[in-house]
Amino acid sequence: MSIGCKGILLFTFGPSAGHGTTHFAAVGAQRGDSGLAPGISAPSDGCETLDWLQEFRGKVRRGLKVEGCWDRLPSYWCREDNYYSADAWLNTRLMQSKNVEKEYRYVCRNLDTLLARHGYRHNGRLMW
Repeated sequence: MSIGCKGILLFTFGPSAGHGTTHFAAVGAQRGDSGLAPGISAPSDGCETLDWLQEFRGKVRRGLKVEGCWDRLPSYWCREDNYYSADAWLNTRLMQSKNVEKEYRYVCRNLDTLLARHGYRHNGRLMW
């Protein structure tokens, strides 16, 4: 899949990117002074920074604590069948306790917008 820049894109994280920021890097460029692996250009090579593309910001409430929604041991996830469902996980009591659905919809909407800019559309659960 080709999206902007010079070719297939990778998500890169590094000291220049800062925490929580994702940059696209194009595959196919020659190795430059960036010190990156062969074929990967530096994020400053005309690529786009997407603030929504970072570690998921969804939070849940557990008692008086508010914490990241994915910070659970497997023993927790395995107790509830809904966490194995692509549709039902979002409707669990824990995921409904704070902002997980709002953040999930935000990320999905922005990802769909990015892909649509490059000709991809949903057809059910598939992207075309």
